[in-house]
Amino acid sequence: MHSRARVAASLVIAAVALSCERTQQPASPDLSIALGKSHEPSNPCVADRDLDRKTASVEILCGVQVAGNPLISVAKGWFVDATNAYYVDDQSNRGVDAIDLRSYTWVGRIPGFVGAATGASGGAITYGGGTATSNGQGPNSMVPVDDHRMWVSDGNSQVAIVNLHSLTVESWISTAAPQCDGGTATTHFCGRVNEMTYDPDDQIILVENPNPLDEAFCTTAGNNCASTAAISFPTASPQKTLASYATFISARHPYRVLGRIWFADVKGTTEAPVWDHETHRFLLPVPTCSGATGATACTASAGGTQYVAVINPRIFSEHHFRELTWTQATMPSFAIPDCAHLMPGITPGTGMINDMAINERDQTVIMEVCGKGELVFNAHNGDVVNVVTEISSTDESWFNPGDRRFYVVATAPGGATPGNANTTSLGVIDGRTGLWLQNVLDVGGKIPAASDFPQNRALTTVTVPVGVDPTRDSTACVGFGFKGTGCVTVFEHEDDKQSNWGW
Repeated sequence: MHSRARVAASLVIAAVALSCERTQQPASPDLSIALGKSHEPSNPCVADRDLDRKTASVEILCGVQVAGNPLISVAKGWFVDATNAYYVDDQSNRGVDAIDLRSYTWVGRIPGFVGAATGASGGAITYGGGTATSNGQGPNSMVPVDDHRMWVSDGNSQVAIVNLHSLTVESWISTAAPQCDGGTATTHFCGRVNEMTYDPDDQIILVENPNPLDEAFCTTAGNNCASTAAISFPTASPQKTLASYATFISARHPYRVLGRIWFADVKGTTEAPVWDHETHRFLLPVPTCSGATGATACTASAGGTQYVAVINPRIFSEHHFRELTWTQATMPSFAIPDCAHLMPGITPGTGMINDMAINERDQTVIMEVCGKGELVFNAHNGDVVNVVTEISSTDESWFNPGDRRFYVVATAPGGATPGNANTTSLGVIDGRTGLWLQNVLDVGGKIPAASDFPQNRALTTVTVPVGVDPTRDSTACVGFGFKGTGCVTVFEHEDDKQSNWGW
């Protein structure tokens, strides 16, 4: 049996076994029925097997339903070639969903994560999961390290190593730092682990701890630590003294923590890093300004700047723990121009710098900036390649080596036809030139990813608002018969459909 087929079969078997054990989860669909139906011509995901030109326009093709609670809060999507599956950090169901891309069905969930940051009563130690040992939401991000293992970040400073064949958690690793941990199992104030990336050459995982909770600040009467925003930008006294930090972990058992870097000049939270094999460096976005007005505005008049830290992983080793403090002035970095220079005439929004994706072949990186667009820059020196303003800023991006396209999901300025200004679209951007190519309507879409084999399909996860009346659901899932639940939407290059090209 082909390795992809073996993996797909193991996913289904694992999902059936797990569904028998998870009595608290909503009932899963009958997978044998779902898989049987998936091979009928009525399933457009399976029926459309043509291999269109990679340069053809992108069109929405089909939707895949996910079992359990409606998809309200999701954080990351990832395509893994070895398993031919799409994985979703599904905070609404406290797990990682697996979507098999041969049958285009949900085949199971890796359980055991904190879940969405809802129901918290406020205050530092109750933020997120609602208990002193689960601050911050999760799962938040993920990165595969081999054909059957993936690392997944969670709340309470935890990282899970999951087995993609059995859909189980093999190990948990704490990234809590002594400065914010409190030293006991009931005083974890380090917050969630968020974005991450992997250096396969040195087998080092970089994970971000963007919201360490300052115990002195958060336990002072009158201060609010009930949200990420409050933690990132405290205004009361005493001021927050703990900055975002990154933790470096060996991907070799027993998974030692090799060191930390604290970002002393951060304003907000560090965002998704990437690994560049050609330069042998981690690139990590660090915001040092925020918003359109005030002392920290990302404008030329306020001197607002941002930067990308350029980190050599070999400063860490298995034999000696190392802790560093990073600033733009003292460590290697790429300075990112302020928003007034990047986007003249455009008033910055919030979220001045965000997650990245890298095109290693052409050495270009895409990064959301200024709350209003995407910056494409050179991975060697940080030089601007292009600034995309045809689709607004988002918090996730993806590069597909199969069609050499960057994918983002956000609103389009002025609205994506036939949507309005608040309607989300899948944005398609050339990976070499950084030029915008197309917006495709994807109402409710988030967290893009793409498969490079065999059909170069893009995927997003569509969420529904909290408490939505299913009869009033207007998301992209409705067109595929899923109301009030959310779904995974699938996009494909279509040679015979040219109507939605953006130029």
